Amino acid sequence: MPVSSLRTLMLTALTQVLLFSACGTVQAAGGSLDETDQFALSQIASACGENATQSEDEFTTFFQGFLLSEAARRQHSTPEIHRTVYSSGTMLSDTVVSPETYSGFPVQMIDYAYKPVEPAKAGDEDEYLDLQFNQSQTGDFSVEWARIHYDGQSDGGEDQGNPIDANGNPIPEGAHPDPEGQLLFQSTGSCWKFSADIRFKKNN
Repeated sequence: MPVSSLRTLMLTALTQVLLFSACGTVQAAGGSLDETDQFALSQIASACGENATQSEDEFTTFFQGFLLSEAARRQHSTPEIHRTVYSSGTMLSDTVVSPETYSGFPVQMIDYAYKPVEPAKAGDEDEYLDLQFNQSQTGDFSVEWARIHYDGQSDGGEDQGNPIDANGNPIPEGAHPDPEGQLLFQSTGSCWKFSADIRFKKNN
């Protein structure tokens, strides 16, 4: 999404104080919501509700709000979250946790860009995430993510150059690298609930 469009979405959400919406309200553990929680929930509320069409644009707005706040993530999660690890198509483990005990969500947003919460190499501030959004016929969404860098070959401005995958190979325009993980969100008909954190273990 262009940075200008993303800024417009976030500014729109900021002006909407819709904490008592069809998406519900929540209190942060141990106290009231802080400003970040309120902003995140108002952004989510702008994407949800009885007039929502469950479009990819609405999900993107929801997802960006979901990234901003742990309270929002707890509220918009299913009662049981699956943490699943696969290797070469074989399930290695499947653990079920509650929203209150779940940790390790892999994606964050910094300066309007998707970045890993934990870079592959500690302190690597130039690592980003490529995200691929896929929608099912029932309105569920999956978000596949993979680590990328940019080669810096640009004309300046906000353009950082061409994306390259974890092995240093260029990523063709419109293509995506093999995912390292997948996040699943179940449709509620008017919003979404985070239900699974799937990781794909690479064979050495």
